[in-house]
Amino acid sequence: MKIDGAPQKVVGAYLKQSQGTNLKKGAKTENNHIDENLEDISKVKNQGINDKVELSNRSKAMQQLNEALERPQGERQERIMEIKRQVDAGTYNVAPENVAAAMMTDLIKDLG
Repeated sequence: MKIDGAPQKVVGAYLKQSQGTNLKKGAKTENNHIDENLEDISKVKNQGINDKVELSNRSKAMQQLNEALERPQGERQERIMEIKRQVDAGTYNVAPENVAAAMMTDLIKDLG
């Protein structure tokens, strides 16, 4: 949903209502600075200036690392495809000894 210019209109209407109808035309009020700010906002919009976000080098590096981890490459991708074929065919078997050994290795690293 795009709301274009609506906040300025709402604020402007509120200010006019809060200033009352008994003010003389062109009289200065404490809310004039808000009207000037609204005009400045309109000028910026008309110049085509937009907000922009810049990522730090660290966040860019993390994004690249995540992308690299998400896409397997080379021999690893071939191994993954082979395992998928075996799982689909129902022929993939895992040796319980290998799983237990890997778990113990990780545990020892964690305790460390």
